[in-house]
Amino acid sequence: MALPCTSMSLVRCREHLLSLQLRCRGLRQRIVQADPETTIACWCTPSDLEDPQKPALLLIHGFGGSSTWQWGKQIKSLRKHFRLFLPDLVFFGKSFTVSQHRSEIFQAEMIASAMEAMGIKSYNVLGISYGGFVAFRLAHIFQERVEKVVIVSSGICMSPRDMEELLARGNVKKVPELFVPETHAAVKDLLRLSFVKPPPLLCSFIIDDVIQNMYGTHRKELKELLEALQKREDEEALPTLPQKVLIIWGDQDGVFPLNLAHQLKKHLGENANLAVIEHASHAVHLEKPVEFTEIVLKFFLHDGV
Repeated sequence: MALPCTSMSLVRCREHLLSLQLRCRGLRQRIVQADPETTIACWCTPSDLEDPQKPALLLIHGFGGSSTWQWGKQIKSLRKHFRLFLPDLVFFGKSFTVSQHRSEIFQAEMIASAMEAMGIKSYNVLGISYGGFVAFRLAHIFQERVEKVVIVSSGICMSPRDMEELLARGNVKKVPELFVPETHAAVKDLLRLSFVKPPPLLCSFIIDDVIQNMYGTHRKELKELLEALQKREDEEALPTLPQKVLIIWGDQDGVFPLNLAHQLKKHLGENANLAVIEHASHAVHLEKPVEFTEIVLKFFLHDGV
């Protein structure tokens, strides 16, 4: 049997190792039928091995790959206190739909449906970047199911001017050019905006590997997700949330600057608190994993910030 890395893709090799890491932490990946047209892949602890009295925590990833890629530095600490659920959003990882819906509302509905199919009636939710948009809609639409909410590095309150400034920082004309990169320059710009200290200069073949194996499978659909998100921001008034919300942001976020965190807190009012992590950018959970996880646990377990 061929090994997952025999195609010489370092991205696939890394993904395989991250999957093994999740399995070593006691998680297993399930494929759940969210609706007749949509399947959701979700890492979770088998129900027969988990304490049913533990609260459930749903972790929703951003555009930087599937759930396999984004939560490795948090799993060990979080699993001590929560039953964890790490779904792949539609068109990421192994999640897929034949539906033509592309909005973050559709993503939220599919995640809620998958959680219901797994027998999870109530849960806390944490979403980062694009996952924060989905978490916001999930908390608004399914208020009776979602308990507490953490939103990380998510420009939910972006204005058209904020969008123009993002495009300028990313050296692109359209949002998908930055978040679904097709060129070496776009990959480097995305890393520059996402990390205070971006990874060292990558070889050309590694960048090609990233472009092909992290963004190539559903490139068209990923672009449509971003276009739908931008269109909805232009058309609809933003609701508020009844739940307690914690907003976490890096003070040097190059994608969504810190002023957007303050705008979101102001929009949500008394229910929201803001925690700013110093010397961190957009990928704050990767750059400052210990501080990030401590803040998350303090909020979910003790209502602290």
